[in-house]
Amino acid sequence: MKSVKAKELSGRMRDPLGDVNMRTFDVPDGLYSLAARLENAGFEAYAVGGCVRDMIMGRKPWDFDLTTNADIDSLQEIFPEARVLSEKYSVVRVKAADKPEIAADIASYRREGAYENGRPIEIFFVDEIEEDLPRRDFTINALALRPVYFAETVRKAAERRAGEPSSTDGGAQLIDMFGGLEDIRRKRIRTIGNADKRFAEDPLRMLRAVRLAAQLDFEIDEEVQRAMRSNSRLLAMASGEKSGSELAKMLNTEHAGKGLAMLLECGGAHLVLGGLDAKR
Repeated sequence: MKSVKAKELSGRMRDPLGDVNMRTFDVPDGLYSLAARLENAGFEAYAVGGCVRDMIMGRKPWDFDLTTNADIDSLQEIFPEARVLSEKYSVVRVKAADKPEIAADIASYRREGAYENGRPIEIFFVDEIEEDLPRRDFTINALALRPVYFAETVRKAAERRAGEPSSTDGGAQLIDMFGGLEDIRRKRIRTIGNADKRFAEDPLRMLRAVRLAAQLDFEIDEEVQRAMRSNSRLLAMASGEKSGSELAKMLNTEHAGKGLAMLLECGGAHLVLGGLDAKR
C-alpha cells in the first residue's frame, strides 16, 4: 500500500474519544504493513511516541514504535522473524518486509507501578490503550495513531470527493488523552501528570525535556521548569550512558544553544556535563 497522506482529508477527523485537529502527515508504508499484520491477526495496533508527533508536525520520523494488546507469545507467533528486546516488558523489534529500512519496536499495552533507578520494577499488562498511554513521559509523546483505521478514513474521504456513497467513518484514528495536539500547536513541553513525580521516577526525563525543546524549538512549560529546578540534583543518579546519549542528541540539533541554556537554568548542567566521564 502506498504512503497514506493526511492532506487527503480536510477539516476535522472524528473518533470515539472526541474531535481532534490533524495536520498534513504521511504514514510510511512499512509502519502500515507492520500494523496491518497485527490487525489481521485480530489485535489492535497503534503507532505511539515520537513517530506520531513527528508525522503530525510534518517531520520525517526516524524511530517507530507500535503498541498492541497482543502479548509476547502472540507477537512472536505473528512476527517469527522478530528480535525479542525484553520478555519482561514484552517488547520485540521487527523490520518491515516491504520496507526493511523501517524497523519498529512493538510493545504490549502495560501500566507501571513503582520505579527504581529510572526503571519500572512493577509492570501490569492491560487490555486497553487508554491504560497504557498515562505511563508515557510528555503529552506530545502520548498521541496514538491507528494506521489501519487511519488509512480506511482516507479511503472513505477520497470516495466522498469522487461522489461515491460511503458509510460514516468509524474507529479511533487518533487518541489524544492529554492535550498533546494543543501542546504541539503551542510548541510546549508538558509532562503527563505531576512533573515532580515523573522526574522522581526517572530523572533522565529532565534531560529528555531539554533535548526535545532543542530538537523541536519548543518551550518547556513553566510548571515543568519549576519541577526541573527542584529535582535537578536527581540527575546525578541518571545513567551516564543514557545521559550522554540525550546530551549528544541535543548538541546535534539546530537549537543546541537553547538546550544548553535550559540545562543551565534548571541547575543540572554541572551534574550532566561534569559527571559523564566519571560515570563511564
